[in-house]
Order: sequence, then C-alpha cells, then structure tokens
Amino acid sequence: MPPPARLAARLAARAEFDATVAWALGIRFWQLAAAPITALLIAGRFSETEQDYYYTIAGLLGLDALCRLGLGEVLVALTAHAYADDGTGASGRRLAGLARFAGRWAALSAAAFAVGVGAFGAWNLSGNAAGAGVTVGWAGPWWTAAACTAGSVAVAPALAVLLGCGRVGPVTKTQTLAAVAGNLGAWALMLFGGSLWAVAAACAGRLLVEAALIARSWPFLRALAGGDGATFRWRTDVWPMQWRAAVQSSVAAAAAAGLTLVLFRHRDELGAGEAGRLGMSWSAALALQYGGTAWLNTRAPRLGALAARGDRSGFDRLFARTFFASWAAVAAGAVAGTALVWGLNVWGVALAERLLSPTAFGALVAGSVALHVPLSLATYLRAWRAEAFVLPAVAIWGAVGGATWTLGPRYGAAGVAWGFLGAVALVGVPLYALRWRSVARRLSEAATPADPARPSGSGDAKQSSDVAEAGG
Repeated sequence: MPPPARLAARLAARAEFDATVAWALGIRFWQLAAAPITALLIAGRFSETEQDYYYTIAGLLGLDALCRLGLGEVLVALTAHAYADDGTGASGRRLAGLARFAGRWAALSAAAFAVGVGAFGAWNLSGNAAGAGVTVGWAGPWWTAAACTAGSVAVAPALAVLLGCGRVGPVTKTQTLAAVAGNLGAWALMLFGGSLWAVAAACAGRLLVEAALIARSWPFLRALAGGDGATFRWRTDVWPMQWRAAVQSSVAAAAAAGLTLVLFRHRDELGAGEAGRLGMSWSAALALQYGGTAWLNTRAPRLGALAARGDRSGFDRLFARTFFASWAAVAAGAVAGTALVWGLNVWGVALAERLLSPTAFGALVAGSVALHVPLSLATYLRAWRAEAFVLPAVAIWGAVGGATWTLGPRYGAAGVAWGFLGAVALVGVPLYALRWRSVARRLSEAATPADPARPSGSGDAKQSSDVAEAGG
C-alpha cells in the first residue's frame, strides 16, 4: 500500500471512520448536497406563501417523536446488550421479548401519529389559512404525508432492533437510499408543478425503501421474536429507560416544530416568507445535527457491547475518538455553510432572499455545533442503559421554546435563530456537562470489570439496577 494510502487508513481508523460510518454520513452529505437543489426548486416553483406551508408541514411531521416516545434509541441499547451474549439463554429470552414488544409498539405508535398529529396539523394549517384569507391546497398533501410518516413510525422499531443486533450496514444503507428516494420524488413533483404534494412524495419515497428492508429482514425478525420471551417485562426492562428518553425526545420535537409554527401563525404581522426562510435554513442546521449523531450512532452497538462487558477503558477510548471526530466535522460544516450563505448575499443570488441573513444563519448553525455536545453525552450514558438527562432536556428545549415564542413574533426568523443559539449554549451545554459528570462518576463505581471466565450476559440484572440508580 502506498504511504499516502497507509496514512489515510490510519487517520480513518483513529477517527473511527469506516464503510458503515460512510453510509451513515452519506445520508447527511446527501441532504447537504440536495438542500441547495431543493432550495432552488422551491425558490423557482413556490410562492413565499407556499414555502411557508412547505416548511411548516415538514416541521409538523417532526412531531412523530411524540409517538415514537424515545423507543428507538432504547431498543438499540437494550438489544445490543442482549445480542452481545449471542442471543442465548436469558439474553435470548430478553431479545425475543424485545422483538415482540417492538412489533406491538409499532402498530400503536403509527395509529397515534395518524390520528393525533394528523388532526393537530390540520387544525393549525386550516386555521391560519382562514385567518389570512389565502387559499392553499394543503389538505391532500398533508394527510398523505401524515399517512406515509405513520408508516415510517411503524417500521422504526424494527429498524432499531436490526441496529442493536449489529446490522448497522444494511440499516444505514437503507436510510441513505430512503433519503435519496424521498428527494427524487419531491423534486419530480416540484418540477411538474405538484406544489405541496412534494412533501407527500418525499415521505412516500422514504417509506417504500424502509419497507423493502423490513421485507428482506422479515425471516430474521420473525425468528428473533419466535423464542421464549416469557422473562421480558416492559415495566422493568424498557420503561425505566423509555420514559426518560420519551420526555427528552418529546420536548425536543415540540420545540423544533414550534420554530416554524410560531412564525407561520404570525404571518399577518411578520409578512409572508419568514417561516419559509427559517425552515430552509433549519433544514441545513438539522443536517449538521444528524450528521454528527449519525457518526456516533454507528458505534452504538459496539459501545453497548463494551458496556455489557464492563470494559470502561475501551468504551471511553472509542467514544472519545468518535466524539471529537464527529464534532470537528459538524463545526467544519457550520463554517462552510455560513460562508456559502454569505457568498450568496455578496453575489446577489436570488436564493439568498429565501434564506436567513448570514449572521442569523451563522447563529442557527452555531447552535447545532453546540447541541452536538448534549446529544453526544446522552449517547454515552444511553449505551450504559442510563437516561439521566430528563431535567436538562426539559430545561434546554423549554428555553428554546420560550425564546421562540418570545422573540419570534417580535424579531421574526432572526430572533428565533439567536434565541436557539443562546438557549443551547447558555442553558443546555452547562447543564448536560454537569449532569454527565455526576452520573459518569456513579457509573464508574457501579461498573463491574470484565471477567474472561464469566459469560458477558451474567450479572446484567445487578448492573441494570446500579445503572438505573445512577441514571436517577
């Protein structure tokens, strides 16, 4: 191997970068590459009012987290622990119980989204249209997109089980291809004058690709759920972690949806386009957030296995390498994105009028860079089956929501962007860091060193009790 290739391989290994990470980041790089195309099509094919509706609908679809209730991350951690013992004995029974529970939860959460979020979205969209005196064909696209998103909610638990069982490659490939299919479908509708139906096309494209993976993996999932799951108890095996994850994901989803919804509901005072400008910029900030967490999530099964064996030193080394590499990538993306927006304004490109100003855009993506720290610390503790950030999560997203509802109606999209940065940097990062330090110290005391003579699955009940106490 030539010296440059050897150097690149060593750097990739040190940064925990491999083909799986490449696929996981592929979806985010695709989103970053696709965002300008989407933005250009929206700027050329949508009016400002349609752009407001487009991004408000996209934000409302993000309320699917209220129906998922944090189960995906919890399933990955729990199945990784059970699968680390090759799915035999007590671990096999827990694995079977988890798989069956995932199937039941899928049906209930999908129905809850279709009915609850569907009705809530329709109420907000119809109420604003009536008040502003505008006519936008939102009903058909909204209900179709809501139905397709409900389907994605239904397949999400199965994808989480596959991730926990080490099938990271197929899942990450599927997620990347789903993003591509969604964008291609949306672009086709935009080009042919489909207007808001582009949102529904994007949701349908993603669902078709995800459903294809579930169909291919169905024999494995059925065999997994076919074992004796009599020892599985949701109240003791899942709920202690899930309710904490549910609170965190729910407040985050509500605050994120409110970013555009507040501006949308104040269109009469702020003028058309404010919600759309924030929504288009927020999509770039989300790509940065998801890109960083995707890098970490590809290591979730390995982190969970190291935690199950009590290998704290190996765990910390793997996490540290992955965290610093992913944070640097998020920061670099934020700088590049802000420079691009600045350039669009300097060169007088029409697209700049549909985005936030360079300073406001920089504030928004800087908030994403800061948010990577709390998200990473949550991933760290979740691998130890500890959900310890309930109060910090409520505080940070409550601060985001408060800033949005206070600054948005007065200062528009720019006020929302600066409020987001302030809430994350001044409230979220300090609280998460303090809580992580406290719980990590308790985990060090609770963790049992790995014993080569002992099966990796033994002692799980004791460790679970210690970790639950540490998670508070």
